Amino acid sequence: MPKQLVRINHSTSMLSCLALFILADQLLLPVPRLFGISLFKPSYWILLAWPLIVMTFKHRGYVASGGARRFFKMTGPVMGILVCGLLGQLYLSILGDICNPNEVFRATVFYLMMVFAFGFGQLVPNFRCSRLLWLFYAIALLVFFLVFTIDRFPILAQLYYHTPENIEKLSELVRSQGRYRGLGNPNSTMLLVNIVFLFLVVSVRLGYLRRLPKYHIVLASTLNIAVCFILASRNQMVASIILVAFFAATSVKHWTTKIFAVIALFFAVIAFFVFFGNALRSNYTFIDNAYSRFATTVVFDIAGGRQSETIMRPLIHWQNFSDRFIKSPFIGSGYSTLYSYPFDKLPEFHNDWFRVWATSGAIGGLLFFLWMFRIYKNFGLLVLLPFFIPGLTNTFLRNTPAVIVYCFMLGILIEKKFRTEARMTEHIGRSTSG
Repeated sequence: MPKQLVRINHSTSMLSCLALFILADQLLLPVPRLFGISLFKPSYWILLAWPLIVMTFKHRGYVASGGARRFFKMTGPVMGILVCGLLGQLYLSILGDICNPNEVFRATVFYLMMVFAFGFGQLVPNFRCSRLLWLFYAIALLVFFLVFTIDRFPILAQLYYHTPENIEKLSELVRSQGRYRGLGNPNSTMLLVNIVFLFLVVSVRLGYLRRLPKYHIVLASTLNIAVCFILASRNQMVASIILVAFFAATSVKHWTTKIFAVIALFFAVIAFFVFFGNALRSNYTFIDNAYSRFATTVVFDIAGGRQSETIMRPLIHWQNFSDRFIKSPFIGSGYSTLYSYPFDKLPEFHNDWFRVWATSGAIGGLLFFLWMFRIYKNFGLLVLLPFFIPGLTNTFLRNTPAVIVYCFMLGILIEKKFRTEARMTEHIGRSTSG
């Protein structure tokens, strides 16, 4: 059956504005609070309204032909993982008294938000990817602002860190490790920055964003590395280096020039730290601590006692994972805990792959791999980077804003891809008939 291109009418501008607000809310805005109680971000309520939006506007050209099929193909594995997790939770409740039943509610809402975010992204295929560049600049500058000046603006500290207890935790983190939290904690903040940067790079590589001027390439790449260094996020530094290399390579056509551009960009970043590093280290203690943190990392010293800092980090919780997994290997054991081992700790493991296989069993684990494979088939290997870094070393699937932005952008890009292919088919058809 030939592809058909459904025209988008002008009223989609409302959805485009909502899409931009969802991204800005997830990336930049603090969680609203009322009388000391955390509320849902406004963007969550918009995403929860996605089924109503689809039912209201499905006959007005908002969803291209075959959109529902693409939706279920891409989100089906996620829904399958959730179903297995709920069955595993039921099995866990048979084994004993559940300690924290709210975990299953949180996991359910989280997976539904992923599904709804993808569906909403499908409604805005005309979203301008150039906005990703400015969203990246905005979140990078916000992190700089929070790191360097948050102590001068106590009102902002209350907005982003909410309570005196959280502010004290921030102060303790700075005192003990010399690390600032940014928007949440250092690793989750840098992951959020890199998710935006990832889709900026992917949009350029897929042709949905014209090649950027060279100064944007240099400025954005330098900002990315600088933010990551200031937050002292080691696993995200690896991701940043990979993304910056691809970003520099996409700015030129020939392979020899690509290699030269990547090398030149990295020398420019290194030169920045060489010339300005000492001044920054002497004026800001946390920058000096960041230097020390990176310099003392022992990636290959697996015989030492710092296993969490080596290539063995993905396996440091293997024993806890395997003991829980074998208790229910097919459908998993859900999201909560019991009072007895191996269910006495939350199934987090600092490894998303372990978490999915433990909570949703082998069936959910295979669906997880199927989901990654379908993402790869549509958008290439680079888009899978968060599943490996930090997915295998910390967490990606537990970072709600990052995953929502990720799934939202997947929904946008898959419809852009469909429309591009449909236009090509339409053009070829006209040429043949002519």
